[in-house]
Amino acid sequence: TACGLELTTYYGHALALGVHRWIDWRAQPGDGSMAAIAEQVGEAGGVFIIAHPMSPGDPVCTGCDWRYHDMMPGAARCVEIWNGGAWGASNELDLALWYAWLNRGHRMVATAGTDAHGPHPLDMAMGLNVVYAEALNERAILGAISRGHLYLSCGPRLDVSVVKGEETLGIMGDVVPEGPNAVVVRWSDAPSGGTLRWVCDGKVVRAQPISPQGEDVFVLDCTRWCVVELRDGTGAMSAVSNPCFFGDDWR
Repeated sequence: TACGLELTTYYGHALALGVHRWIDWRAQPGDGSMAAIAEQVGEAGGVFIIAHPMSPGDPVCTGCDWRYHDMMPGAARCVEIWNGGAWGASNELDLALWYAWLNRGHRMVATAGTDAHGPHPLDMAMGLNVVYAEALNERAILGAISRGHLYLSCGPRLDVSVVKGEETLGIMGDVVPEGPNAVVVRWSDAPSGGTLRWVCDGKVVRAQPISPQGEDVFVLDCTRWCVVELRDGTGAMSAVSNPCFFGDDWR
């Protein structure tokens, strides 16, 4: 059985996945208590995730935005960038914050969350986590999430790997030696009129219209990280990978 908590405060929300005991969520910005909570989650074998950091705060949703400035991202290594239903404006802000953290050298993992608080019908455009785990149990799934072996999607399938010659060096979430490296992306069930975007070091370096199913290869050099986005015809996110990391200086 999977266990976890949502740590709901007046200054931001966080998730503690995989913990089997109560975590005291009472914290104040700037006093180090949220960092200590993140450490407790890790010691309990769990995964700490900053939830929807750029969501509207007061007066729309008290405490929904992240105000722990010592945890931006601090010890956190996972952040929820797709929250609730269909991709929206606050998700774009979450995405931009995640990209900024990656550019600062933080090996951050992006996740999605339904934020479902009751038995309500799920929005079919809701972003979900598609995890590459070695087994269907809590430990394996959370381990894969902590390593970034997942992508976020409301339907399309996405596969990203780094290859050199005939050798596969890694998949999304992995750190591989500096390039030149070939990044291979395969997708299916993409929206009609969609666009594939390669985002390297925070910049869109290549964008192309795509069919519902396909494959693309891009050779990268002097790149620290690369993410692949699938956008629909309106520009909304349909799927986004976690990064492939290059070099050995990630923290």
